[in-house]
Amino acid sequence: MIKKGVINGAKGILNILPNEEKHWNKKDSLTNGVLYSICINLIEKVESIRILEEKQVTNSIAIIVRSFLELYVQYDFILKNETDKRAKSFYYNYKLNVGKKIKVMIEQSNIQVTNEDLERLKSELPDAKNYDDYIDHYEKLSNDLYDNSNNHSQKWYNLHGEKRKFKQLMLNCGFTERDYEFFYGLGSMDIHGNSSVVNVNFSKNIITESSIPVYVIDEAISRWLNTALGNYAKFYGIDNKKVVKNYLNQIAMSIEGSISLRK
Repeated sequence: MIKKGVINGAKGILNILPNEEKHWNKKDSLTNGVLYSICINLIEKVESIRILEEKQVTNSIAIIVRSFLELYVQYDFILKNETDKRAKSFYYNYKLNVGKKIKVMIEQSNIQVTNEDLERLKSELPDAKNYDDYIDHYEKLSNDLYDNSNNHSQKWYNLHGEKRKFKQLMLNCGFTERDYEFFYGLGSMDIHGNSSVVNVNFSKNIITESSIPVYVIDEAISRWLNTALGNYAKFYGIDNKKVVKNYLNQIAMSIEGSISLRK
């Protein structure tokens, strides 16, 4: 099971910022928001995995692992280079996709946009009269970040004409082919329901299990979260602070403790 020390250590590092105003205010405000939100989301996913493990409901954990991995890889990519530009592309792409999905839902369901909906739009974009304006706004902001704004892959991370898909992005971020096939591939099977029968254990009682062994998940997720928060601290220049080192040591010791218990 993922140790509480891993989660508490990660939260401890995250909570140091934005209170460290000297370091926080040096960075772009949108970048701050994107990185902070991603780290919160990563921690919440780890907490969800721990809750499911506590309740011994492990058959859906691989789905959360795949979601965690997707977000972690994108987060790692944002931090590696051109952080402000990549953070903007990530954020604008998210807003654009949300707008498009809401528009489709409205059109297909014959739902009328209420005054309350319009007020919500205007609170974000004062000149927006409808979701078309909202979509156009974020589409322009997104397209302007690409080297060729009129012809690109539609992937927010392919800003310079690359044709990468997610697998290639993982490899570019230092993951191996094995990591992709094991964590992402097996997680995908759970998402699409392909493993619903395969994961049934008929040994004594009929129970369902994760397609990825839980102890493998615990170690990998804990290690990735440790790296994510360590890189977060490094980005803001607080990685040498004693309190941060203590939290990172807490996470590392919790991971080592889990491994030792299995030996």
